[in-house]
Amino acid sequence: IPGTSRVSENTQMLRTNNDRYWLRGMADGFLGASTWRYRSNIDYVSDQDFLREFNQGPMGFDRTRDNLFKMFGRDLQEDDQNRVSAALVSNDWQRVGIVASMRYEQDPSLGHGNRAESRDELVQRLPQLDLFLYKGRIIPQIPLELEAQFQSGYMYRASGTTGARTEIYPKLSVPLDLGFGSVIGTVGLRQTYYNTDRKEHTSPLAMYMDNSASPRQTGESRTMVDLDIQGYTEASRIWQLGDESSIPLKPENAGKQLWTAVRHEVQPRIRYSRTPHVDQEKNPFYLMEDRILPRDELTYSITNIVTRKGSIVSVTGEGDKQEARRSTFYQDLLRWRIESGYDFEEARRDRYRDEYERRPFMDIVSDFEIYPWPWLGYHDKTYFSAYDGQITRHDHDINLRYKDKISWYTGMSFRDKYYDYRKKFQYENWNNVQLTSDLRLIHNDLTINLTPEWSIRFDDYRNMRQGGSFGKTYDQSIDIAYSAQCYRIIGRYNYDGYDKSYSIMVELPGIFD
Repeated sequence: IPGTSRVSENTQMLRTNNDRYWLRGMADGFLGASTWRYRSNIDYVSDQDFLREFNQGPMGFDRTRDNLFKMFGRDLQEDDQNRVSAALVSNDWQRVGIVASMRYEQDPSLGHGNRAESRDELVQRLPQLDLFLYKGRIIPQIPLELEAQFQSGYMYRASGTTGARTEIYPKLSVPLDLGFGSVIGTVGLRQTYYNTDRKEHTSPLAMYMDNSASPRQTGESRTMVDLDIQGYTEASRIWQLGDESSIPLKPENAGKQLWTAVRHEVQPRIRYSRTPHVDQEKNPFYLMEDRILPRDELTYSITNIVTRKGSIVSVTGEGDKQEARRSTFYQDLLRWRIESGYDFEEARRDRYRDEYERRPFMDIVSDFEIYPWPWLGYHDKTYFSAYDGQITRHDHDINLRYKDKISWYTGMSFRDKYYDYRKKFQYENWNNVQLTSDLRLIHNDLTINLTPEWSIRFDDYRNMRQGGSFGKTYDQSIDIAYSAQCYRIIGRYNYDGYDKSYSIMVELPGIFD
């Protein structure tokens, strides 16, 4: 019925449209008989009320969302969020990957009696091209490794600055094995070019604040160099506990096991990361990557790992041909990391000191995990202020596992509004400093290994101080991963409470081990 919006959260909005609909769907597959893959999502709705008014039955929002997630391993936005439609085509070779994509984000409240669609400031990436050069040695005999990313796309919005953005980001790494430890040095050069078609006063967080004072976005380029150096070593000791031969190797002893040894490993690590301050205020703002904050920090940590070694008797064959065998297994019992550091950028901060005084010494982080049984674990992560001894954040999770198939983390997280102040206070404009109230979050992290190669992970934080009985989405990500012998490809959707993003990453296990 046209008139005032019927959903309680939208009582200040109008809905004058009579024609109402919801277009949604997903598709995955290959282009013909080639190795090119395609993936697409369609999610477009007629108005801001439809998804919550028509939420019953097999065609309702909840049922549709569950069915799509089970079938494709990807989630839809919450029913009170913007709708996102996207499509991509990708391919991977030995050291090169390519992704051609487009992404459209819809604000369902626009039009039908509300703010005109011509005033929409959401950024649409139509189209975008990403190229990846995966990390590898330039010359096999020399420990010098190169990786690079290239991205070019057209950023369109109905109201605000629009144009093309192109970025190339190569990195050179030097991994050195010093015998007593390893050192890895990496330097990156991020070169960004803006070819702006329409210049308007659009601020970094235009949808959340008054943008009347934002600078006109006339910048044409950005050059940023970043540096990362980390050193690592380890020491360990093994205590023998029992002799596996104390369990006779007989079929009737099948299933019996014995702890034979415990290993304690200590891993010190030190890391220095620097990204100098570069003035980016006059550049167009499309994504968060258009405002990269400076970084100049030294972190140091020590990790303790306790691993048990055991022996178990198993039986092969049947009847008179049964044969008893002894096999070895390992289990991490305890992992405890203590970390802190010094933030040189924070030590130089002159902004907002009336709001919060400088605190360059980082919080002391205690990251503790214990697994008394293979199927049950407990994880505690606590941040202590080095200045007043107060806890600024603490997380508590319980981990339940079923063999190598399913892993489920669930727990609570408590954070005060200054827990991530070092990042937020880097913004030069106070309007961009989005301090929140104290948070009480419920965390759920579910990983399902569909096959030895394919896995799905759903990670969700909900703020129970907002959003009613089920809380409000604070941070959410969905990963679909493919693991091979020497690499891992991850497709990720992420929503951080303000922005939504899709990304493809490649991990090379062992590089930093």
